Amino acid sequence: MGERRFFLRGEIDIETAPEVRQRLEPLLVASGDDIVIDCCGLSFIDSSGVAILTGALLALQSQGRRLRVTNADRTVEQTLELLGLAEPLHVNDRPCPPPEVAT
Repeated sequence: MGERRFFLRGEIDIETAPEVRQRLEPLLVASGDDIVIDCCGLSFIDSSGVAILTGALLALQSQGRRLRVTNADRTVEQTLELLGLAEPLHVNDRPCPPPEVAT
């Protein structure tokens, strides 16, 4: 069993959540692989985004698969910690490197 990476970018909120859910759904049902949610570039997540992550976690656990969240910036990580989800989602504290500044 391998891992498949799913990238989240920008903001996940009530407006963008349906599209994110639609793009993630095939990975939940079509593959036997674990899923890595890569949050490098994710600047905001609200309750609808958190619901997507918890729904994916439950779906994968029922299949004996794992979900990990990587590259979460401090704000996203704190949101998941406050909700008690950092441990179940295996949040990895490796934030994205800061963007390069042209001189």
